[in-house]
Amino acid sequence: MGWWTNLQQRCQTCSRVTLGAGVLLLTIVIGAVMLTAGAAGLAWTNTETFCIGCHEMKDNVYAEFKGTIHDVNRSGVRAICSNCHVPHEPWPLIKRKMRASFELWGHFTGVIDTKEKFEKKGYRVLDVFRPVFWNEPKVQWWYKQNMFLIVHPSVDTTEIERRANCMSSDQLLIHPELYYERILEFEKKSLDFQRLSAGEGGNFNLYLKLLFRSFKKSLGR
Repeated sequence: MGWWTNLQQRCQTCSRVTLGAGVLLLTIVIGAVMLTAGAAGLAWTNTETFCIGCHEMKDNVYAEFKGTIHDVNRSGVRAICSNCHVPHEPWPLIKRKMRASFELWGHFTGVIDTKEKFEKKGYRVLDVFRPVFWNEPKVQWWYKQNMFLIVHPSVDTTEIERRANCMSSDQLLIHPELYYERILEFEKKSLDFQRLSAGEGGNFNLYLKLLFRSFKKSLGR
């Protein structure tokens, strides 16, 4: 522990300003390391490899996912679990990850460790709301696109399905208003890219996102 003794001796001869600056610098370095490690950890838990790391997910949910339009489509773009089931905003993302940590108890206690247990706990999705709201201008597109009725298999839904005008599987999965919104966002980002390239500034949030994206890619390598 000679280094500790040496450090104590040096600190006794340091001024308060020097000592305070050293403590501040050390705090910043530790904070930056923890922030980087935390961001890398969150990014890793959003990968498909992590999501299907347990057999409950791989043998059930992932097996149902394979071959669907989210997995294989004409655009060649796959939607993995985190694209739809994990919030993208920082604070909601952290809260969801904290809640997900409690779900590990079910994994270790074998709540749904077999196909029979999984199906007994599972639910059915009925597309009975979207036909009602699809063309309603007062309803936001997110709800038009993602509002479903989820029921337990023990519930008899024969009458509900008979009365409802359910959308068929070959109908639109993405609301047109989402396309329009993404087009406007793309046009705005294109303008920001042009301004950034020309050295005229631009959207500072976009600059931070590009910086963070580059950092995540470097971690992936």
